[in-house]
Amino acid sequence: MGRQSRPAGASHPGEVQRDETIADLRKQLREAKAQVTEAQGKLDALAAVTANLYHENIALKKKLGSSRRLASIPAPATEHGPVRTDG
Repeated sequence: MGRQSRPAGASHPGEVQRDETIADLRKQLREAKAQVTEAQGKLDALAAVTANLYHENIALKKKLGSSRRLASIPAPATEHGPVRTDG
């Protein structure tokens, strides 16, 4: 009177579906992990480039020191009226 025994290797149809679902989910998880790993690699490379550019920028600013001068460039005249020259 209890459970009927099945031959070794035989599965209930619900178990087969469950196993297929699990296998599919594992595949999706592997693919997602691969995408995350690739994105992390790109992010790490971008962070390294950004850090290098930042340090190069700081070094160039120190090299220029106070010899760097900014000059304002006047805006081009428009047809709408006179150009202001007071600032």
